[in-house]
Amino acid sequence: MLTSNRRDFKISMKELERYRSIVDDFSAFCEVSKRPLPLAIWRNSLRVSAGEFAAWFGEWNPQRMDGPRAVSWADLVYTSPSADSIPFVAAYLSGLLHIQEAISMLPVILLDPQPSDRVLDLCAAPGNKTASIAVRMNAGGTVVANDLSRNRLGVVRTTIDRLGLTNVVLTSHDASSYPKAAGMYDRILVDVPCSCEGTSRKHWDVLSRTTDSFRERLINRQKLILERALKLCKPGGRVVYSTCTYAPEECEGVVASVLESTIIGRSFSILRLEVPELMSARGLARWNGVQYPSEMSRAFRVWPHQNDTGGFFAVALHRDEKGSELPVEPLDTAPEIRVASLIPEELEHFRIPPDSLNGYRVHRVSSKYDSIEATSVVAPPQKMCFSRGVRAINRKGKPNRLSTAGALLLGHLAHANRYSVSCPELNAYLSRRRIEARAGEMDHAGVVLVSHCGKTMGRGVIRRFDHSNLVLESHFPRVWAGTQVASRIENIHDIRAVSTPSF
Repeated sequence: MLTSNRRDFKISMKELERYRSIVDDFSAFCEVSKRPLPLAIWRNSLRVSAGEFAAWFGEWNPQRMDGPRAVSWADLVYTSPSADSIPFVAAYLSGLLHIQEAISMLPVILLDPQPSDRVLDLCAAPGNKTASIAVRMNAGGTVVANDLSRNRLGVVRTTIDRLGLTNVVLTSHDASSYPKAAGMYDRILVDVPCSCEGTSRKHWDVLSRTTDSFRERLINRQKLILERALKLCKPGGRVVYSTCTYAPEECEGVVASVLESTIIGRSFSILRLEVPELMSARGLARWNGVQYPSEMSRAFRVWPHQNDTGGFFAVALHRDEKGSELPVEPLDTAPEIRVASLIPEELEHFRIPPDSLNGYRVHRVSSKYDSIEATSVVAPPQKMCFSRGVRAINRKGKPNRLSTAGALLLGHLAHANRYSVSCPELNAYLSRRRIEARAGEMDHAGVVLVSHCGKTMGRGVIRRFDHSNLVLESHFPRVWAGTQVASRIENIHDIRAVSTPSF
């Protein structure tokens, strides 16, 4: 967020002066940097089609023309006028959309993950790029998301649950010494810790925080992490190195150093890729008297004024076909657990065909939850795994039942005991208020899956009230995806609400 203090702004402009010679239009760069970022989101194609997405927002206000608008250069990405509406919040909570700065999608586009790939996101938290990778793989293959901080991985896990990403495994290791026991990967994303200058439209103070000694420490770590990633990449595979900073020392300088000064680096070349309709500059050939390889021009350097985004650097590296692969240790010695065997009552009650769950298996993650994971996953050894799949089965109480994440994941397979709510009723459902059940919608009491516009929102219970009328009691969590749901919805109608997401 930009500061309103003019003196602070001038100090920050001074910090940007070092880049005057490499920015095509420095005045435009500075002018755009004064403005806050537009709100960007992407559509979860695992849950909702483009047509359904448009219909979701049109259902609430058909006359409005200011709903989410597609970004031309990034598939699934939209800009949104505000996060302060019930349809936006409901779409977020039910995993139909995810909030992510548009330009940070660039490394995922360059990575180009395929549904059968084994992918490693080496510095994953807070998990936005991990989630985007998993969705673009259509929940197939394997995505291993790693971060040294287990607390930050907790945030990643809530995103996985909300979006229903059954092909994601979480690990917690130092990225610069990631264990060889995890095997090799077809694609690796190396979005390294950096000085974050490109995020100044959100966090203006980052421009005044960076010192020479701090940057030097960052560069040393960035080199170690990139070198480790190159060693974990399969022959013929791809590594994408990215930062959200402008500093050439952390961008072209790190890549050039690792490719030229390490044995593994010499087996990689820089790919020439294109992203149609994205405005960008070429990677630098020279900075402060330091010469970089001519192939560095194939890198992407994005300035804020080019696409009304933050700043970013990304480059895709290809490993030649020669070399040997590290072995992948067996997944588990324990027999595979089938989903249908753990929730037979739920499957019968909601008439979910057991055969529709053949693409999943179950892992025990705690005394309260079992997780559902795609059978396509080839995970690191179990002792390395922090979490796997979606925490979809609630084991607290008898019998086992679908959690909210499980309802969002499997609700579309249900053929019975679904209850559809209108726009005003959805507001009440998310706020955990009772709703008078409509005549003919349900004629008996019991557990239901609540839906809106055909999309599952969560669980509820139809109860008989005053021995006559039926009411719907909401079982939507009070806190979901890190959000105090009722107060978040209440604030939408507060004149003090701002037009930026508070998730």
